[in-house]
Amino acid sequence: MLNLDALEPVVIERVPFPHVVIPQFISKSDCADIRDNYLEMEIPDGNQYNKFRLGQSFIKLIGELHGSEFESLVERKFDVELKGLKKATVVRNESYNSDGDAHTDMPNKIITALIYFNERWQGSEGCLRLLRSNNLDDHFMEVPPLDGTLVLFHRTNNSWHGYKRLAGPRRMIQLNWHR
Repeated sequence: MLNLDALEPVVIERVPFPHVVIPQFISKSDCADIRDNYLEMEIPDGNQYNKFRLGQSFIKLIGELHGSEFESLVERKFDVELKGLKKATVVRNESYNSDGDAHTDMPNKIITALIYFNERWQGSEGCLRLLRSNNLDDHFMEVPPLDGTLVLFHRTNNSWHGYKRLAGPRRMIQLNWHR
């Protein structure tokens, strides 16, 4: 399900913080299966994925995200030790008007992986912005939350990110390695 071959050759951008964006990290057909599972599960926003009965595509995806092959590749790419760290996986179905403010994540987070599952996207609201500062308009990259797009970044004191507020569907899975 995860296209590890797409991540393998990529050089991590280091400025202004270590990050990489890989479109189509998950195939269109797998994304369609994931979206179908979203509709069946009716996941309340922000809740841990393991509190719900999951479809087979979700089980496979979570297994691969938590697997040693993906973790080892992320370790090599970011030159960090992740083995033994805790993992938190959150499945989001919606975005609320209170979401999106510029932030750097909590200091205990090491690496964040975001994978999006939205077949189409219009406008800039809800597009992840990777920022130079805590100002949402000071972005160096804007990533539409489209099917299968992977965003990986190393949490630092300047790993600012956020998005223009949006109330509505915005499907994603977030995996964090943390202390």
